[in-house]
Amino acid sequence: MRLIDLHRLTGTAILTFVIAATSLLSELPASAAPVPDSAASAGQGGGDYDQQLKAALALEKQGRQAEASAIYRALATDYPHRYEACHRLGVLADGEKQHLEAQRWFTRAFRLNQEDPELLADMGRCLLRQEKWALAAAALERAVRLAPGDAESERNLRAAYAHLSATNHLSSESARTRVPDSQSPAPPRVELSAEPELPIASSAAVRPMAAD
Repeated sequence: MRLIDLHRLTGTAILTFVIAATSLLSELPASAAPVPDSAASAGQGGGDYDQQLKAALALEKQGRQAEASAIYRALATDYPHRYEACHRLGVLADGEKQHLEAQRWFTRAFRLNQEDPELLADMGRCLLRQEKWALAAAALERAVRLAPGDAESERNLRAAYAHLSATNHLSSESARTRVPDSQSPAPPRVELSAEPELPIASSAAVRPMAAD
């Protein structure tokens, strides 16, 4: 399958995505929300990171999101160089339709790990729900390149392309091309700039896709 013209979409979209990711980091609260005593004690030494993360994931699967969230927040505070807890906080916030908060957590996780296709897919879905088509396309294109064959990511990427085409942000020729496949070149590593030099491009108001 043929790639879209990277100079016409991907380069600009990824640059916009990187700028947005950097600026959103400054919007994160200086301190996390209050954490229950049990979760706080777990974060301060009740086992290593992986054990606590596993416990929080189990709670999440049981539908005990508040308890899982408390542990994730403690982990995000106590282990600032690990991204998984931030990723899960983004998923939980997105599930509660708190999309901007979810985007902030996804952004924080993305800054720590740019190679996780599941994180990029979740971030892309969150951006679609906010009608941020160019940013969503950048995240989802990278997700598909890193994990070709993910049907949901490919479907969401096509939806992002369609919205961009409808709002004249993507040429009709590029819009007809298909998503990257396993033969596509490996995605370049995206480096976040500490000082954005360009404004964040705004998204046009187009009917959002049914991503839920």
